[in-house]
Amino acid sequence: QLLSFHDYGSRDNKLENIWACNALPAGEGASGLFAIMCQVNHACTCNASAVWDKDTGFKLLRAFQPIKKGEEVLITYVDTEKGRTARQRHLREKFGFSCTCAMCVSDETEEVWQEISSLKSQIPALIFNPIKGILVAGQLLTLERQQQAP
Repeated sequence: QLLSFHDYGSRDNKLENIWACNALPAGEGASGLFAIMCQVNHACTCNASAVWDKDTGFKLLRAFQPIKKGEEVLITYVDTEKGRTARQRHLREKFGFSCTCAMCVSDETEEVWQEISSLKSQIPALIFNPIKGILVAGQLLTLERQQQAP
């Protein structure tokens, strides 16, 4: 089954390419190959996340929102706080594809995404100003919902 995993990379060793392309974080300083999780596709506007459960030692798929029957479960393979150019470069170099999600194909989305990143960067300081924190949270929710709207 291991040899059927996606093989992308410039290494001479097929197994090294499979590992580099498919390994996921598995606890502190560790990574692993998870047969089912490696089949989940990418979108910057994902609806789920792959998380490590240290208590059970399992990689879990957690939904951010209700996922309708027949709807594809998507996780992100990149740091979505980075701009489109950086995200696309990382996806091409590490996985060999370009993302075509709504966030990546819309010109106006990039400006909104930069605003989202700017608001998120304010979060640590907001612990000292809860009222501003509530306002920033409201702005973030509004912007992120707009990004996810079809």
